Amino acid sequence: MPSSLPDITQPAELEGEPGVLEVLGQNIEKVYGQSLSELQKAAAEGSLNRVASEVVLWHSKLTLAEGNLEQATRNLTESLSGEVGELTDRQMELASAVNDAVTIRDVRATVVSTLLKLYPNGQAPTPVPRGAVARTVASAAEPSASVLPPSPGSVSSATQGARR
Repeated sequence: MPSSLPDITQPAELEGEPGVLEVLGQNIEKVYGQSLSELQKAAAEGSLNRVASEVVLWHSKLTLAEGNLEQATRNLTESLSGEVGELTDRQMELASAVNDAVTIRDVRATVVSTLLKLYPNGQAPTPVPRGAVARTVASAAEPSASVLPPSPGSVSSATQGARR
């Protein structure tokens, strides 16, 4: 089923365009029919379903990552506002910190986006055990990882390979 939510994988951070955080926030509000602040309050009270709680949790983590990225970018920009020439070790460290912050922000954005795509109506079709949503998203990043633990008495292929 095609999603009616905007695709965040396409660059959108042009002058005056909403960023990833804003687009995902709007998508969450559209799916749940409530503002993010209302959803955060409901999550704190424990009155959201598990999928909605996971979405709110990961959006909060995304918000923190966006703030860290902005700070890392400011630090790098300040360090570059001097003499033009070869980059110092400190400037290279700051550039690496920006790259790390971008990666963390993008992973968290991908988790939120994946949750919204996996559960477009905001709920899992069946009861979901705590943490299962996060494991499902993590397995999407690692196609070889199994979401479900092996059933009792079964031997995983990794274990079988180790026994040979």
